[in-house]
Amino acid sequence: MVEHNTSIPDAALRYQAADISVLPCHPTTKAPAIKEWIPLQQFPASKEQVERWFDQGNYALGLLCGAVSGNREAIDIDNKPQ
Repeated sequence: MVEHNTSIPDAALRYQAADISVLPCHPTTKAPAIKEWIPLQQFPASKEQVERWFDQGNYALGLLCGAVSGNREAIDIDNKPQ
């Protein structure tokens, strides 16, 4: 887990270094922010690509689970505003 004071670019690189496939997402919709994201389900991006993505824009961080990320699984829980 990444600490809350870690920047998104730093978190992306930490996950990538831990062999978790990452991708940039739109911050409000969680949709992939890149057109060619399907190949990332089989082949993770390079460190250089991850750096370019997250240094160039205001993106949320997406994690791809499954075989490409060592068969890791995740649970995403969202809270409704009170």
